[in-house]
Amino acid sequence: MAIKIIIAVLILLPAALIQINMYLFKTVFSRTKTAAREQERAQEAFESLSARHQSMHRKGQKWLEATPHEAVVIKSQDSLTLCGKLYPAEGATKTIILFHDFRTTAQTDFAPIAPFFHETGLNVLLVDQRAHAASEGKYICHGVKERYDCLEWIELVRARYGREHEIYLGGMAMGATTVLLAAGLNLPGNVKGIIAESSYTSCRDILYDGAGRSVWLRHIHRAILPILCLLCRWIARFDPAKVSTVEAMKKNKTPVLFIHAQNDALVPKAMTMAAYEACTAPKELYVEDGAGHGLTYLSHQKKCQQLVKRFLGV
Repeated sequence: MAIKIIIAVLILLPAALIQINMYLFKTVFSRTKTAAREQERAQEAFESLSARHQSMHRKGQKWLEATPHEAVVIKSQDSLTLCGKLYPAEGATKTIILFHDFRTTAQTDFAPIAPFFHETGLNVLLVDQRAHAASEGKYICHGVKERYDCLEWIELVRARYGREHEIYLGGMAMGATTVLLAAGLNLPGNVKGIIAESSYTSCRDILYDGAGRSVWLRHIHRAILPILCLLCRWIARFDPAKVSTVEAMKKNKTPVLFIHAQNDALVPKAMTMAAYEACTAPKELYVEDGAGHGLTYLSHQKKCQQLVKRFLGV
């Protein structure tokens, strides 16, 4: 009887591990199945905000809808069509390209702050990252492939406005990781600065951190996640452990403003600190005591505006 139980466990355990990993793979790396589900996620995120923050967000959304803009597209290096929206500012000599977080959109993440950038005199380019919103792509790569997409967006701006036109990169969480990783690829000289809020050090690191804090996975995540990383390499054709913001910052030459909320429950502050400490370029750090994940600007608008204006030199 005992032998039969052992044999059954040996057969069922690998099958269970595979099923768990396939579920995690779809959750973490596969794009949301439908546009309707993407809208549901956006609504859930909106409803989690305080009444004051919801009001600020609605105001920003109305501005995005009412302000003249144009749809722009690029081709990624692996032949995906990626989409964005460009909000030109009259007489602008600078453009900021904004990269959103995991399973959100640029319109969702940057609705509150996009009007501020525009009114400050910058063109604003809101990017739909691969496997999100209007952009093509089956898999979300957490910055590993998106860093090369960032280079293509930079080239679009350079082609339109000239190679002396100043460009700034901004990102939230996964978007911040994207732009920091791109900074390790020898950015053009007219990229003058990077604003990175709540970046994580690597796809692998955030997987291990999240799973380690999960009620369901904390005791088995070290057995499961190596298999998940293998699935990434086999199915999505990227290695979650291949690159890190820490290594990118050692090569980076572009000034960086690092931002993180002390109370961020999704991305540990230590990950921003690790990238900040590794950064060899001019750098600033702002840690906000009272805000949660992605809420620094909503919570402390005037402080953030002062900080960003100084960093942009406007």
